[in-house]
Amino acid sequence: MKPSKEKVLEHYGQLSNVIERHKAAPQEALISHLKPIIRGWCNYSNPKSFVK
Repeated sequence: MKPSKEKVLEHYGQLSNVIERHKAAPQEALISHLKPIIRGWCNYSNPKSFVK
């Protein structure tokens, strides 16, 4: 199974917003804001998390 198109677009939008808000921030700050979002997405889209 894979995430729906709507969820993928929602995640992409969330990442875009964080990147836009932190354009002038140092790279470490941007990464520290992106890491939990990406980790959560990986846990959500993990095939083991889907119940058949």
